[in-house]
Parts: sequence; C-alpha cells; structure tokens
Amino acid sequence: MTANRAAGAPGPAGRTEVHTVAFLEAVLDATTDAVFGVDADGVVLSWNRSAARIFGWDDADVIGQPAVVLFPPDVRPTIVWLLDIVATGDRIERYDVDVERRGGMPTPISMSLRPVTVGTDVVGAAVVARDLTEQRLAQASLAETEARMQEGEALTHVGRWLWDVASDTVQWSGEIHRIHGIDPLDFKGDLAAHVAPIVAADRERVTASLAAAIEQARPFEAEYDILRSDGETRHLYTRAEPTIGANGAVMGLRGVIRDTSGPG
Repeated sequence: MTANRAAGAPGPAGRTEVHTVAFLEAVLDATTDAVFGVDADGVVLSWNRSAARIFGWDDADVIGQPAVVLFPPDVRPTIVWLLDIVATGDRIERYDVDVERRGGMPTPISMSLRPVTVGTDVVGAAVVARDLTEQRLAQASLAETEARMQEGEALTHVGRWLWDVASDTVQWSGEIHRIHGIDPLDFKGDLAAHVAPIVAADRERVTASLAAAIEQARPFEAEYDILRSDGETRHLYTRAEPTIGANGAVMGLRGVIRDTSGPG
C-alpha cells in the first residue's frame, strides 16, 4: 500500500466497482422506463422510481411479490410463458401488453426482458417496460385528424400528393386514388405512375414542368386532362411546393390535386 493512501480506502478496483454501482443507480433513477428484476421464481427483487410511477405501486408493495400480480388475471399465463422463455436464455423484445395499475386502471406498456446469468446459470430476468399511453393517445389523435382530412377531401374533391425525388416515390391520398379511379394496390407509387393517367397531349408538358420545379426550386402548377381506367376523361388542377432539405437542396414536391370537371 502506498504511503499516501488513506487507511481503509478502496483501491482502484474497488473504486471502479463503487463508481459502476453508483452510475447504474443514477441511470435507473433517471430513466423514464420502468426497470425491475425478478428471480428464477418470478418474484420481484428490484423496483426503480419509474416502475412505481407507471405501475402505481411503491417498491415496498411489490418487492417480494410474484411479478404476475402486476397484470390482469387473463394476462398472467402469458407473463409466466414469457418468463419461462427468458429462463432458457432467450430475450424478449418489445412485447406489448396491458398492466393493472393500483386501483385497477389498465395501462398499455411495451416490455423487453433479458436473462440475468451467473456463469452459465440463468438466475432471473431484467424487465424494462415503457408506458405507451401517450403514444396511443397521439396515434388516436392522428387517426381522427386523418379521418377528418379524408372527409374534407371527399367533399371538396381535393387530394394530397407528394414526390420524394431521391427514391422516386410518389404518395397519393385516398381522394386522388378516387379521382383517378386507381386502386391503391394497383398504383406503382413512382413518377411514371403519377403521370401515366395524363392524356398524351398534356403528359410531356406536365412532366417538363415537374422537372423544372425541382431544378429551379420553384412552385409547380398545371392543368391537364386524365383518362381514367373506366374510359372517363377528367380535368384536373394541381399545384405543389418544393420541399427543401437541410443542405438547401430540393428533396421533392408536396401538393394537392383538385378535380375541376364538375359533378361526376
């Protein structure tokens, strides 16, 4: 021992171990995901602060209890099955399930499980669970917004489209498919498919205008006729704005198409 080392102070290896434990404790305290450990019998051994927030149970209520009590009765056989899989040394990635918060409120989570090993023996599992409540609410809100937009498109006969130049990918909204009479499964999703319904007399002009809008980073606007698969001709008006990437280059176009043919 060197002369300047305080008596009883941990050596470099000891300090490293102490620092590692402190670091792991800080990570577990900082993460917004629930993190807990179970032994080989499925009994909860550890419980972080976010686990208490997501599940609604403090560590004193959970540690020493079977992990299955955190889940509704109909889900518990599935949890046992997942723990049995982990006990063989396999991993579980992002398994979505509902937990039962204190008071009975169901909460959607996504769980990942990892085996905890000592030597070659699996002695338990580490469980990481992410609360999906906000994600589910956001998805529902987006779905409602999309439904309203589709309803508005149908009423106004205006649809949305975008073209990604790098991948030559064209996306149509549902109303544009209806205007063209093309089923989404039959649309190839590239620029060639986008301009294919345009009548021959207008196609070259429109294609050149699209190219010029990309080259010159300017808005695109055109009127033209299309020939639907049922033989009907429709007159359309379209406009689009260029989408600009972080480097200032034009990435594509984003715009609308309106059927101006009148009733039909």
